[in-house]
Amino acid sequence: MYYAIIVFFVVITIMACYCCLKMFCPKLDLGNYSEFSTALIALFAFIITLLEYLSLKDAKQAQVLSEYNKRYSEDPNIIKVAKYLNSIDEGGDINNPIRSVPSNYEVEMFMRFFEEMELQIRNGRLDEEDVNNLFVYYAYILGKSDKQDLRDSLGVTEKDYTENWDGFRNIVRRYHSYKSVKK
Repeated sequence: MYYAIIVFFVVITIMACYCCLKMFCPKLDLGNYSEFSTALIALFAFIITLLEYLSLKDAKQAQVLSEYNKRYSEDPNIIKVAKYLNSIDEGGDINNPIRSVPSNYEVEMFMRFFEEMELQIRNGRLDEEDVNNLFVYYAYILGKSDKQDLRDSLGVTEKDYTENWDGFRNIVRRYHSYKSVKK
């Protein structure tokens, strides 16, 4: 509605300008004016459509981010793995963990969550920087190249990790680059 009012006022302004020009230059042809005003209105319509698209895209990204945030904070599989990785990151020992060791299924659901996020980033439904800021830290701990012993202890063999978890590895790799640039 807001844009319709703007277009209406632009058209009225153009008509007023045409009337003033017609008074000073009677040879001015209405056909040229109507073509010009049609082109101008089409340009405004294009700009308005583009602005609406960008606004809708931002709103959609915010909605998807919110849904993933809810899932990240409520999914028991993700929570258990994140808490375990947090204890490891704080100096815990994988041979004598402070927290209970997640099952292979829980670890796979955790990794699959990040694979889904990778797909959302690739399809433009999530912003990579937002994902890096909010979610990827614990995935990075699990995915670092020097953490194969940790992955092995959680049931993710090196062969399984290299053959089946491309999306997870990609998101970890990008986080590593993001972290390096951020320093």
